[in-house]
Amino acid sequence: MANFLVAVVVIIGFASNVELLYVSPGASPNKTDNFGVETKSLDQLYADAQKEGCKAIIYAGGDVPGQQDYYKNLFEQKFKGCTLEMIVDYSKFHDARINYQFQNGPLIPDVVQLQTLQDFPIWKNQSRFMRYKPKDWDMIMKEYKDPDGYFLPIFFSHFTNCVNNNLMKDPKTWPTNIKDYLKPELKGHIVLTYPNDDDAVLFLFKLFIDKYGWGFVQELNDKQNVTWVRGTEEPSVALAENRTWAAIAAGCDFNNPPGVSTFVLPKSDPFMTWAQTAAIFKDAKNPATAKLYLNWIISADVQRNNLGSWSIRTDVPPPKPYGPLSSYKSQTNPMDFKTFMENRAAVEDLKTKMMLIIGEPKGPASPGNLGMYPTKALPH
Repeated sequence: MANFLVAVVVIIGFASNVELLYVSPGASPNKTDNFGVETKSLDQLYADAQKEGCKAIIYAGGDVPGQQDYYKNLFEQKFKGCTLEMIVDYSKFHDARINYQFQNGPLIPDVVQLQTLQDFPIWKNQSRFMRYKPKDWDMIMKEYKDPDGYFLPIFFSHFTNCVNNNLMKDPKTWPTNIKDYLKPELKGHIVLTYPNDDDAVLFLFKLFIDKYGWGFVQELNDKQNVTWVRGTEEPSVALAENRTWAAIAAGCDFNNPPGVSTFVLPKSDPFMTWAQTAAIFKDAKNPATAKLYLNWIISADVQRNNLGSWSIRTDVPPPKPYGPLSSYKSQTNPMDFKTFMENRAAVEDLKTKMMLIIGEPKGPASPGNLGMYPTKALPH
């Protein structure tokens, strides 16, 4: 392995169809039934949360124990004395864990935020969620929220090309489309997340297969000496430590500092966007803190200043020079991922075909072993 790796990675994600159109503040393009819409301010919700101890347990989809610490720290800095226990695991493990807790008790989390989209309507129909519409509900894009108020998106993420400016100083050398990673000079310098270990990674590969055929996957595996890994954190770390030139994509925000990494939209290939979806459980032990968290994370201030991607609010435009997601509709169609996730037979069929080409996933799960009833994040 060369000193510098080129990592191609795909991050867990979720998606549904989007027309992200910026509207002026005060507009209500997504007005729905206002039953239960929150009217209290964040300060008032903070006071309510303090009465119950201002703590909450969140089961959050992700790759390593500290992956959601950014939001945890922001929340705890703003609301002094409050504690968010962000317990991160693969979404596919959290959903099995939650189903086990439903069946056998007790239910541990107050809030769940995952990319396993198929779970949310099922759990809604099982009456597992609290019906709750945070303040500014009408500003949340209707494509992603449950019209009855049982679940909603909390932030958008994306993955596509990301380059390290320290190692790739000439923009002309930056890989922008997926076939750039088949170039001979990149042989032996590619790290990929197993697509048969992660449904979102699998879906991105499906997009590439739909465009270039199975030959692309076969050539990538047979000729490029790919290093396959579990989870998506290692490529992010490799970028930060100047061990990797580029990735698809590893924690690459719109406006990362120069010299660290630069977000690069593909010229013509597909890329993924997804909205992490969240809900409060009906049996939450800390409902007031859970409500405070949801209202805070969808607030205009958090969406505008802390996310590094497109907003789930209609009144928060993306940072320049990026346009609304609707301007990239020939490359990204988030609703396709939701449809894909709901067809479990098709997912398993594609996963098996991938396994026959690249082999079974090897190595431990990157979040660690949390067991069936985690109440605290693993040490990190």
